[in-house]
Order: sequence, then C-alpha cells, then structure tokens
Amino acid sequence: MTHHLTESAINAKKATVSQWCRVLGVSRSGFYAARQRLRKPEQVSP
Repeated sequence: MTHHLTESAINAKKATVSQWCRVLGVSRSGFYAARQRLRKPEQVSP
C-alpha cells in the first residue's frame, strides 16, 4: 500500500523519489529494487 501511494505521488509530481525515500527512511536503491520486485510476475513452483 505504501509503495502504491508513493508511486502515485511521484507520478503526480508531488514529490521526488529522493524526498519520499527520506520520509520513509529507505535508500533510493532499495526503493527501486522493491519496485522492480513488485512489477515482476509471480513465479510459480512446479
């Protein structure tokens, strides 16, 4: 949920990624890594 709200605010240009990362207490690289993980399709085990 937090990630979705952050993405919405960034897309609406209300805040930069750096500003959100500072507020949330996460690194920019961590933010982008989490975003990439969320966008990958789920892996199904055989």
